[in-house]
Amino acid sequence: MFRHFLRVLLALGLLLSFGAAQDKAYSADRFESNAVAVTDGSLAVQESVTFRFQGGPFSYVFREIPTDNTDGIVNIVAGVDGQPWPPGTGPGQVDISDGNPVRIEWNLSPTSDTVRRFDVSYLMLGVTRQGESTDILRWQPLPDDYDYSIAEGRFSISYPDSAVLVGEPAILNGRADVTFDEDRVNFAVNNLEPDEPLIVELAFEAGTLISAPPAWQAEQARQYEGRWAWIAASIAALGAGLAGLFALFRSARRGTSAPKSTIDYLGVPPGKLAPALAGALQSQKSSPSWPHALGTLFDLAQRGVLAIKEIPAEKWYQSRDFEIIQVSQAADLHRHEREMVKLLFTDKRGSPKQSIRLSKLGKEVTSFRWDAFKSAVRRDLSDAGLVDRDRDTAYRNVLAGGILILAVSLGLLILAVVLMSQIGPWALLLAAAVFLVSIVWMIASSTISPLSEYGMALAAEWEPFYHYIKDAASGKTPVQDPASFEALLPYATAYEQGEAWARRFDRLGYCEVPSYFQAFVTADAGSRMGAFVALMANSATSGGSASGSSAAGAGGAAGGGSSGAG
Repeated sequence: MFRHFLRVLLALGLLLSFGAAQDKAYSADRFESNAVAVTDGSLAVQESVTFRFQGGPFSYVFREIPTDNTDGIVNIVAGVDGQPWPPGTGPGQVDISDGNPVRIEWNLSPTSDTVRRFDVSYLMLGVTRQGESTDILRWQPLPDDYDYSIAEGRFSISYPDSAVLVGEPAILNGRADVTFDEDRVNFAVNNLEPDEPLIVELAFEAGTLISAPPAWQAEQARQYEGRWAWIAASIAALGAGLAGLFALFRSARRGTSAPKSTIDYLGVPPGKLAPALAGALQSQKSSPSWPHALGTLFDLAQRGVLAIKEIPAEKWYQSRDFEIIQVSQAADLHRHEREMVKLLFTDKRGSPKQSIRLSKLGKEVTSFRWDAFKSAVRRDLSDAGLVDRDRDTAYRNVLAGGILILAVSLGLLILAVVLMSQIGPWALLLAAAVFLVSIVWMIASSTISPLSEYGMALAAEWEPFYHYIKDAASGKTPVQDPASFEALLPYATAYEQGEAWARRFDRLGYCEVPSYFQAFVTADAGSRMGAFVALMANSATSGGSASGSSAAGAGGAAGGGSSGAG
């Protein structure tokens, strides 16, 4: 019954909206525009549109005329049915706004079911341009944008006796029948659909209509002549940017490349290296990320520094949550491991606390404290001789330089767009050249490894172990030792494979959760493993927001514009 009622309401709404759409419509019985070309290059236009209004009420009619390819539009007079209207914004008045486009808006008293003619006359300056061997008059009598049909359109261009027409008038866009009177060309169209265009062009013997180019064409020519300066500046910017990059890049790329391992997979770590350092080593950028912090967290848990337990949700609709608890103080910690303990078990004021919820970790970790952990990882890498300071500096300088150059290119782009009318489009070349330099710098930075020769050799030694973890987690290769789940979990997490590693063992039926993990449901081993998989899924994004990391036609005509009513 209720569904039937809803259907009735929906059908009634559709009928009402359809009826409302039918209650208000309009079209043009006639669109007429007569233009007179003047020997100073101007075009005097008298335009009228006869609108047929059906339903309503209608409160305004508007016409917009662009000033592009003109020296401006002046002497605008508008009215209705042959009677000029005074300026203003009230009914029976016309509001004329300067700018590009010029907007003429006739303000109506509520108007329904009637036919009215809207008139406007104006003078378009500098319309006629100089071609290579002719004077060219290009005009667009119809708007670019109109949403009504036109039953009949009549347009004409008159020109002085001194002007000598060359060839036939051209229809550059649209359709029209062309006829001639003495010193006048007529264009007729019928049954136009909304937005149908019309652009016409007349060519005259050079010097018979204008003696000098209009100001806008002269400015375009001036800007075109200055193009070589902008091209030279663009080439210089490219050269300087590439030369600076080469100077930094040459010192950063000295030495041999990393050796290649002959082993495909290695199921155990090839040496003693903290998970965060192994993860940073594999990234080849020594750039610590949130997975490296998580790898450190699970390594600390495995060594008895902390424990993790599932806690019941406070609300029925909330997802699982977990609590990280400090259970002991360890003395033999790396610098980055000590910073991880501070990050977890001190508040923003530095006061100690015993636990933190995983769901609150993103809010607790501030940028300053996260930066302290990242700096500690870098220092531990450097102290272990894995990072070459010169290469690391070169990498950071090239990356920072690329970002700075990108910012400069965006600034140049904004200036070029803002000043385009004064300096032309050629300044965009300089912005594009600087942008290209920034892209080259940032791409080059990705090829610079800050690792030392020893660091690259060690990275190659650990590469088979990394590939084993990644492919075993995704199922591309068998798990070599089912009992290795907990032991290799910190490394899998640091390699951004923690959740996939847990899910793979869960699918294999492995139910032994780590000893430091206490599930809320303790009776069923499978449920405990499911809870641990949920922990891994939640931990992947718990601090991501805080750390700032995550897993990986014919134009150039005067006229046109828009027109309509409402």
